[in-house]
Amino acid sequence: MDPDAGPVRVVYFSSVSENTHRFVQKLGLPAIRIPLHGRIEVAEPYVLILPTYGGGRANGPDPDAGGYVPKQ
Repeated sequence: MDPDAGPVRVVYFSSVSENTHRFVQKLGLPAIRIPLHGRIEVAEPYVLILPTYGGGRANGPDPDAGGYVPKQ
């Protein structure tokens, strides 16, 4: 990625808890939120941020719980 290209765009999903949304806001970067229902299309490089689930369980968080697979 070209360091002179400007700030990185963030694409993220946040559940109703809004935890990931609050985290992304603190980054201060341009961001696009993936809606709970519906689709988005991003035609430029981005960093994908997804929440983890089940962090309070004995076996730790489950990163697959989101079920989101980006298309290439």
